Amino acid sequence: LLVAMTCASLGSMFLARMGARRHELATQLALGARRSRLARQFLLEAGWVACAGCAAGALAARPLAAGLLRWAPASVPQNIVAGADLRVLGFAVALAGLSTLAMAGVPAWLTARRGQLLSALQQGGRGATAARHRAQRALLSLQVGLALVLLIAAGLTARSLRLATAGAVPAAAARTVLAQGDTGHAGYTPAQTASFYQRLQARLAAQPGFEAVALTACLAPGPCNRGPVFVAGTEPPREVVRANEFAGHFPFADIGWVSPGYFHIFGLPLLRGRGFNAGDRAGGPRVCIINERLAGRLWPGQSALGRRLAWPAYSWNGDHDFTVVGVVADRRSQSLLQAPPLAMYVPSSQVVFSRMWVAAQTAFPPASALAAIRRQVTALEPSIPLIKGHTLAQQVRTSLWQPLAIAGLAGVFGLLAALM
Repeated sequence: LLVAMTCASLGSMFLARMGARRHELATQLALGARRSRLARQFLLEAGWVACAGCAAGALAARPLAAGLLRWAPASVPQNIVAGADLRVLGFAVALAGLSTLAMAGVPAWLTARRGQLLSALQQGGRGATAARHRAQRALLSLQVGLALVLLIAAGLTARSLRLATAGAVPAAAARTVLAQGDTGHAGYTPAQTASFYQRLQARLAAQPGFEAVALTACLAPGPCNRGPVFVAGTEPPREVVRANEFAGHFPFADIGWVSPGYFHIFGLPLLRGRGFNAGDRAGGPRVCIINERLAGRLWPGQSALGRRLAWPAYSWNGDHDFTVVGVVADRRSQSLLQAPPLAMYVPSSQVVFSRMWVAAQTAFPPASALAAIRRQVTALEPSIPLIKGHTLAQQVRTSLWQPLAIAGLAGVFGLLAALM
């Protein structure tokens, strides 16, 4: 739309310039110049403008795209090759070619009309034809219409993004800090790792100003793991599951390892059953909490509580069955603009990971809260670093960087259109 607006604006300029040159063109015709020669002259002038515009656009496309990627969050791979999409570039070049023919043909046609030569010579090049006035008004109307379309599109994009994310972000996101630790730097055994994170969670929970503390092995939009899940006893042999794992034949769930306070901090209400507790520990019965979508998929119209769920890809101790002890609300985790996925949550106390996220709702500013977490980690083990630290609100913005960039570009295009 912006390219079409630019072409319409250039067409208006060519028509206006033709009005100033009417006497010159009429004189050339009077001296014997052929109309085809004037048409070639218009074509050459318009062609130079079109070629210059296409070349400038093609040269600017790559650095502009690369510059846009520099605004992307650190979680986006930085080795993405940014450049012009050949289809978009082809569309722009084709539109420029059609505009060149129009900018050359319309002035030539208006100049060569019967009676225009005598009128131009009598007026000494002054005045304008009604046809040119109509053409200029049509081009102006086209520009205004396209500008309105771009502005409306920008407004609708921003409004859709706001409506899509409404209610999906916990109210305390701005004061919920997230920090990732890694016991691998200290050479901890699994038992030492489990003890470290339990003590860290207990110390933070006892500290004034920390309202809730939880552990999770991963953060949205990336799940800890994904895999096909089944009602226990109905799963096919493992080799069949592996051969068709990504073919879409089986229910595919996002699987995360979390501590008991996770659901409260991330705004996931428990709908049925119970949450995780101290009894859900390593060596005990394997339990899980699932979301409503997964419960409806595996046990439609029935209660999922107490049912056995099989995750064949789970390889710890050869046991891949879990008892469903609770059902939580659905959450859009992969993207706030996509439907909630099937989800399954496993107690983090039953499987040990060296890298864990600490999620804490605090009454402190984020920087102070992160500093307090760092002090507690150092007090327990100085060699364990905090790899990352930010707020939940920042995590949400990170997951939305692409639609936010699209909305921003739509706004920029709308403002450029209005300015033009």
